[in-house]
Amino acid sequence: MVCRASLPAPLAQDADLQDARRRFESHVLRTSQPILERYQFVGRGSARMMRDVHAAYVAELRIIVQLHVWQRGRLVDLSQIGVPAPHSMITNLIERMRDARQEYIASEALVQTIGAMFFWWYENCARHAPEHLDTDVLVRGSVMNELIDELTQLAWSLRHLNIEAGKE
Repeated sequence: MVCRASLPAPLAQDADLQDARRRFESHVLRTSQPILERYQFVGRGSARMMRDVHAAYVAELRIIVQLHVWQRGRLVDLSQIGVPAPHSMITNLIERMRDARQEYIASEALVQTIGAMFFWWYENCARHAPEHLDTDVLVRGSVMNELIDELTQLAWSLRHLNIEAGKE
């Protein structure tokens, strides 16, 4: 993800928001899947605590993983976007899973958390970057080197373009 926090984003059209929502969901899936597989929360040989749990719990776990990745990578201060810390969300998720594994008990804060995450992502990040760069990059504050600043401006100006890879 290429991010530039100091530039304003234009107001979106409905179709643009739908595309962004789909890309955000895809980004969360792409970020969380290898982590959840590595720790055996999903996939073959998944941990016993994750077997036969409601699919919404797994989806919620993906959101928590994404928050953790952002926090660990210092992409965003979670308190600035108004979301709880991942460790408190995971504690709450585990408690609800203990009470009802196959029947989903919704989190009171989840809808607001996902909304805040999406709008931060939409306002500050290039939606197509994960597909083409396969990485998260944050450019912060003023950049002294002119070349780096110009490249940052170019990347930011192209952040919403859908660039198709050439077929060989």
